[in-house]
Amino acid sequence: MSEIKPFRLNKKNYTLLLISVLSVFFFFISYSARYCIAEDKSSIKGNLFPIHTQSSQVITEEMIDIIVKACDQSLPKKIENQLFSFKTGGYYVEKGIFVPTRIKDPNVLTAFNKVLKPGIRFLDLGSGDGRVVFLASLFGAASTGIEFDEDIFNSSLKAQDKLSNRFDLSKTELIRGDFFEADFSGYDVIYYFMSGSFEEKRLEEKLAKELKQGAILVGYIEHEAFKELHSAGRIGKRITVYKKR
Repeated sequence: MSEIKPFRLNKKNYTLLLISVLSVFFFFISYSARYCIAEDKSSIKGNLFPIHTQSSQVITEEMIDIIVKACDQSLPKKIENQLFSFKTGGYYVEKGIFVPTRIKDPNVLTAFNKVLKPGIRFLDLGSGDGRVVFLASLFGAASTGIEFDEDIFNSSLKAQDKLSNRFDLSKTELIRGDFFEADFSGYDVIYYFMSGSFEEKRLEEKLAKELKQGAILVGYIEHEAFKELHSAGRIGKRITVYKKR
């Protein structure tokens, strides 16, 4: 029987081990960063801007940046610190996880430009700091957001106040409450960010029951999560558009 020789960490082995450890570390950081998206650093390339909406409103990149800045500056420090932490990947609240949508994501903008126009009633489930609600208003929708957490909701009111001098937010409504208590039947388009609720199965059942015929759900979700709704297709890697069956 051959003798088992002890493993000795020579210079070559040490270098390989160090490279492996660093590779795992940087993979973890890059993976986690996908979910820590409070700071909207995404850039638009190509000819997306200016966006010519169905309301004849022209949306510029500067307008999006103004909304992002107002919302970022309105967040309490304790929320901002946790959002930027690689350990959390979001701000955990009683009902779900708050992670702001990248509203400069070309896929979000493309989806909104397809489904939003004047006369459309839009609802953001777990509207957070309000940035998606404000974005929807630029596309001409009568936009409503419902947010349960008091601190985050108050930050959306601050952002709304900052933006009211720059944009027409007269058809924008921010509500503090539990969206499970809301009636979805009066809305044409609903937006939902993954993990905004810890009860997604319950949410799926509520959507399937209450959405009116032809209503649309825009889901910022990496997979087709709501099987009780009809998937009308994907936009990019994370946006799924659903319609009431």
